[in-house]
This record gives sequence, C-alpha cells and structure tokens, in this order.
Amino acid sequence: MATSSSEEDRKTLTSTTESPSKPQSQPQPQPPPPEEPLSGGYPYPPPYQGYPPQPYPAGYPGNNYQYGAQPPPHAFILLGPPQRSQAYKLARVFLVIMIVLFLGMSLMSFLTWLIYGSDIPEFHAESLEMTVVDAKNMASNTTWSANVSVRNPSQKYEVSYDYVEATLVYEDHLLDTDYADPFVLGKKEKRTFGSKFQTPNANQKNIVGATWMTEIENERRHRGEVAFDLRIIVNVVFRRRDYDHTLSRKLKVFCGGLKVVFPSTADTVGRMDDGSKECLILST
Repeated sequence: MATSSSEEDRKTLTSTTESPSKPQSQPQPQPPPPEEPLSGGYPYPPPYQGYPPQPYPAGYPGNNYQYGAQPPPHAFILLGPPQRSQAYKLARVFLVIMIVLFLGMSLMSFLTWLIYGSDIPEFHAESLEMTVVDAKNMASNTTWSANVSVRNPSQKYEVSYDYVEATLVYEDHLLDTDYADPFVLGKKEKRTFGSKFQTPNANQKNIVGATWMTEIENERRHRGEVAFDLRIIVNVVFRRRDYDHTLSRKLKVFCGGLKVVFPSTADTVGRMDDGSKECLILST
C-alpha cells in the first residue's frame, strides 16, 4: 500500500512537471458600445470624468463676472491744455496787433484809392548830380543836386503840398535831408522841385574813414557809377472849389536805383544816366 501510494505521488509529480498548469485567464475589458450620433452628424460630448476643476495659478484672479456683465469703466484723467509761457502770450498779442494795424492801413489805403483812385499825384526823379570837390579826399566835401517832378492828374481836385521832405540814401545809410518850399498844383498841373545835399553836414561829425564813404569812393573809381535812393515825405491836401470838402493825406514816395555815372575816374562830376525815372508811392 505504501509502495503504491508512493508511485501515485511520483506520477502526480511527473505529470505536473511535464505539463505545467496554465494560468487562469482574467476577463478583458470590453470597449463601450458605439454612440449614435446626434441629428446633423455631430457625436455626443464625452462623458463627465468627475475630476474637479483645476484652481487658477497664483497671481491670476479668476473671472467672477457673470455672463453678460460689463466690466467696470476705466478711470479717465482729464488733462488741461499745456501752459503757455509768458513770452509766447506776448508774441501772440504783438502779432494780433500787427495784423490789425496792417489790415487797418490796407483798408484806409483802399478807401483812399476808391475815392481818389485817379487823383493820386505822380512823382518822377528827373535828375541827380554828384560833385566831388576834392578828388583825392572825397570825405572833405561832396554835394548832390536832385530834381523831382510832381503831376496832379485829377480833374476835380487841386492839391496843396504843405510839407515836402527829401532824403538822400546810399544802401540804407542816410546821407543828408533837405526841405522844399510848399506849393499848390491845380488840376492837371505839373511842377518840379529841387533838393540839395552835402557831406559832411551838421548831422555828421566825422565821416573820414566811414565804411559807406569808402564804398562810394571805390564804386566811383573802379566802376564809374554809384547808385542812390531818394525818400520823399509829403503832406498833401485835396480840395474842391465847388463845395467845401478837403482830404489830408501823408504820402511816402520812393525813388530807387538812381545811378550817377562818371565818364572817367578823373572826372569829379557825375550825372544820372537813366533820364526821368518813375517813383513809387509806398503809403497814402
């Protein structure tokens, strides 16, 4: 019995060694059944997994606004216009005053032209003569003689010239001033008045070595001609004899570019070579 029992145990051990036992198979998970798509071909949304929402990172607050709520308006800081400096204000006031004065003068000139448009006198520089007394020293004594014609073109007014001032100018340097006697021009009349100038004069204490005198002498010697200007200021009164009506005006007349020509460097007398030259009335 013992022997047979041992043999059975040996067989059982042998069979176990020859054919190892197969491990017990575990049940495999089955995929979920396919979902039927919604109408229109879109599938159902994935099922809720049950995970809680992740919190916002530190430093980034969450959006607590409800749907449709408007964010609070931004705060606006109203800034006034920049402050202007005092110099800017003064310059602006000065500019406005200049514009007003210019417009006023223009308006007065326009009204004068509108009323007396064809009655403004006409001025012409007829002659200008320059005499150098000492050719070697021009600063010692130099004289000029000018003749200016005035014509009254009006058929209604006679014109009285109560004040006549003529100034000889070389490149904006005033050489001398002379005054003519008052006179009256009737309708369509013409008259010539003369002016004489001299350097040095009472207003020039010492002109030896003056820049303008040196330039005049250089032009006379090297170019044979020197250009001068005449600036004339007159006070005129327009009158009509048929009724008591007068108009007083101050005229500023400019006769520019009057060339005095010297035939040679040895000549001490030069004369204007352009003949009669029309002058401009700058203001009325």
